[in-house]
Amino acid sequence: MFGRDDYRALAKVLGNIKGRFLLSINDVPEIRATFDGFAMEEMQTTYSVSKGQRISAGELIISGSTAT
Repeated sequence: MFGRDDYRALAKVLGNIKGRFLLSINDVPEIRATFDGFAMEEMQTTYSVSKGQRISAGELIISGSTAT
């Protein structure tokens, strides 16, 4: 859905906000590189669609805050 440029733009916006943020996103190397410098916490989650197959996946919780 989103391209690398979209994620780079998001990282730039989040790096300049006044306040705090919390972002949950797929844990892939490109995301880690794009959001390098932000606090990251690894999580495991299970994706499922209706009664379909369940898939275990890595998720990153990325957070940050800036002084006002």
